[in-house]
Amino acid sequence: HVTGEYELRLIEDVLPSGAGLQLASRAVRRLVYVAHGAATVAGQRVADDQAAYAHGETEILAGSGG
Repeated sequence: HVTGEYELRLIEDVLPSGAGLQLASRAVRRLVYVAHGAATVAGQRVADDQAAYAHGETEILAGSGG
């Protein structure tokens, strides 16, 4: 159910190589942008200057370059 009320927030995290980040909120839609390096976002591989959409509980794993 979409109410039409959205909030735009910018949160920046720098993850070292192989580190993980667990985002627990089930009610949040996210767009995760990888500026430098690589990551896996909710099972999707994301490279330098790419983004991935994730909804709900999400796990982000930094690639070998962080």
